[in-house]
Amino acid sequence: MSIEMKGAGFLFVCKINEEWNVLTLLDCYGKYDVPKGTIDKGEKILRAAKRECFEETSINVDTNMNIIKSWGDWDKDDNCYLFSKSSKGLALYLSECNYDLLKDIRIVPNKKTKILEHEKAFFTTFYDFYLNSPNYLGEYIFLAKEKIKNNEQRTNKY
Repeated sequence: MSIEMKGAGFLFVCKINEEWNVLTLLDCYGKYDVPKGTIDKGEKILRAAKRECFEETSINVDTNMNIIKSWGDWDKDDNCYLFSKSSKGLALYLSECNYDLLKDIRIVPNKKTKILEHEKAFFTTFYDFYLNSPNYLGEYIFLAKEKIKNNEQRTNKY
């Protein structure tokens, strides 16, 4: 049984002082979040993730020079995102970025509702993100850590 994807976004990670950190959006309730949102009817998952990222942070994933690596070939493999079975259909693309990505972020109100959904953006440790995010998002931290660890092990073999 396949699960229909209802939401999509990005999990940007950055290594700071030898520790992986998550680009975090602070929502209006004090919870940690990532750039994500609803997939429009007929929209591809990757397209929705890029659109939502731009709408929430003003970051153009295709052209931003501070995004340095993705895990998986987005254009060839529509299944290269992270997915948690308890996420109710949220696909997050894992991507490494530079710390300077923060300088490119502009938090703006939602175009439809005119509500400011996030107050600010910052990097935080995986552990801190896990403690301060909704449970379903915290699960993605474990998935990201596993994917990064496997990638680092492969890279260190050569």
